[in-house]
Amino acid sequence: MSKTIKLQKCWKTDFPDTRIEESTPMHMRDSIVNRGSSTLWRGVAGRIGQILALILVTVLLFACSDEGILDPVSEEVQEIEAESITPAWIQSNAGNSALARELNDVRKATQKYKDASKALYDGYVPVNYVPGMGFHFVNFALVAANHEADPVDGIENPPILVYYTTGNFNPDDVIKENGDVKDYFTNENTDWLEYLRLGAVEYAHLGDAGEPFPTGANPANYFSDEEAPRNLKVSEEEGWEPIPNPEIEDEIFFTALHVWVHRGNPDGLFAPFNPTIN
Repeated sequence: MSKTIKLQKCWKTDFPDTRIEESTPMHMRDSIVNRGSSTLWRGVAGRIGQILALILVTVLLFACSDEGILDPVSEEVQEIEAESITPAWIQSNAGNSALARELNDVRKATQKYKDASKALYDGYVPVNYVPGMGFHFVNFALVAANHEADPVDGIENPPILVYYTTGNFNPDDVIKENGDVKDYFTNENTDWLEYLRLGAVEYAHLGDAGEPFPTGANPANYFSDEEAPRNLKVSEEEGWEPIPNPEIEDEIFFTALHVWVHRGNPDGLFAPFNPTIN
């Protein structure tokens, strides 16, 4: 019976065993061994390629999902204390908290405006930039008439969207000295919109004629913050901010409320300024 030299299977492949019979001429043995090794390593390389491709697809799917996109300063948001109300908490508690459910409805309704060009299409106009807040895109048709009026189209359709910028964009490029957005960038040039990230929504009620600043009445609460299961550094009532009339001294122009449903704010969900935005 002839003796056989057998190369064992490797990596649990389905490649056939490679055998060298004793009667095989010496000059052919190297060729057989090399051919077997080549087949084996092609199998190993193919398996590694499949694994790397799977990893790449998984990463791309996560990165392209709405929840998977990470902005350059997201690590700062992760520093927010555990008691705060963050976008992640809002999403995970929408089923067992009235406040989280309301906030999540707003978050989902405005998710499409993460693409600022869609906000422009729906009637939001970039008006000004405020450090610590961001760019304010206003849909004037959705601003409530006075502090007694209900939201024009429900809380899911806020009159103002607030965007912050990535580290690749300087707001000074598109604003005037007073913070207003230059007309050229509101009407003709939209390339800069790709550098904006949606941080907050904002509600606004016009002030009543002659209503004194800053002691005017706040609108009724929009959200069930009195039932919040987590600590609120700023209540909704405290968050409503009177804005002075630029043309009439000591008169309220409008009253506004920021709600940070798209970006965590260590100063509070309803705080007007966010220290993670410079």
